[in-house]
Amino acid sequence: MTDLDGLAVAAISASPFPYDRAAPVAEAVVRFKRAGLRALRERLEPAGEDDPLFASALLSLPDRLSRMARRQLRKVDDSDDQSETSRLEFASVYVLLKLLRVGGVVSDDCLRQAIETAQHPMEVPALQRARVFGFLAEHEVEAAEREAESPHLDGRNWAAWRAIGEYHAEHGNEGAFLTLWPKFDARQKKEWIERMRQSAVEGASRHHGWPAGVRLARHRRIATKSNADLMLKTALQPLTQSKTTSELDQLIASTDEFADLPEAWRLVSLVDAMLTHPQDPVSQADHPELEGILDRIIALDPTESKEQSRLRDYALSKTWPLIGQEATLRRMRSAIRAPMLRNEYDRLRDVAPD
Repeated sequence: MTDLDGLAVAAISASPFPYDRAAPVAEAVVRFKRAGLRALRERLEPAGEDDPLFASALLSLPDRLSRMARRQLRKVDDSDDQSETSRLEFASVYVLLKLLRVGGVVSDDCLRQAIETAQHPMEVPALQRARVFGFLAEHEVEAAEREAESPHLDGRNWAAWRAIGEYHAEHGNEGAFLTLWPKFDARQKKEWIERMRQSAVEGASRHHGWPAGVRLARHRRIATKSNADLMLKTALQPLTQSKTTSELDQLIASTDEFADLPEAWRLVSLVDAMLTHPQDPVSQADHPELEGILDRIIALDPTESKEQSRLRDYALSKTWPLIGQEATLRRMRSAIRAPMLRNEYDRLRDVAPD
């Protein structure tokens, strides 16, 4: 184990349960927080695509490690307290340790020992799930699967298996994702399952081409009565980054696989494509392809269904960063039916100074 590993285990051992704010903070805790926060900042410095998924709590949805790490650092940096000891109070020993493990700064052996010495029993399942995230960040899938079966997960092993499923979804391993489906316990936290379905479809499309994404979008594990259109649209998502708006529009119109995709969802995809290929940031003009797409969005009949009315408003609101003219902004705002949403767009986007 490294020196930081040793500091982490000592800090976990010295963290009392239940926590007593009036009690003096153990020196081992202060030393680990100081060294751990410094190491976390250094881990965030290199730019690149190495940004694995992470979740600090057992049942929380994962996010990117970089975002979660910066959130933890802001709690310390934004504190009004002047003394270092007071600022360090805003850093959680447990969250910091898990971030460092998934970031590859401390070892799995460190987390294993932390679990054995932890005085806070409620933290043990989340530490165990962090072991799974840590192995996935190192692409050690078999090790992650082994740890997903651990009794330390307090009977909620599905949360760890979902981490593995999300890894496969992101890497376009749709076969492995579908094979593991029974382990996800889809009855639990259904909004999480829906996000995983979208991630799997987008991953298949991104890694293997949109036909693979469409096939997965129609799979019985993925498609439901309520999400079929969304999943089909999700198969298009990687194309919004690789094709121009006109190219994507032509593909959708000429491809049988997208014949059943409602116009509202098509237009949302076209707006996404425009957002991926924005105009000059200092320009005060509308996006050159906006006018025709905006006409089509406004032409959607909002009285046809609640779903179409919602999607119409959604598509309109997404055009805001593409608008440079006051007249276009007024037109967009007046077409939005939901008053609260309409009121959010009372000014043009900020334009960078010359």
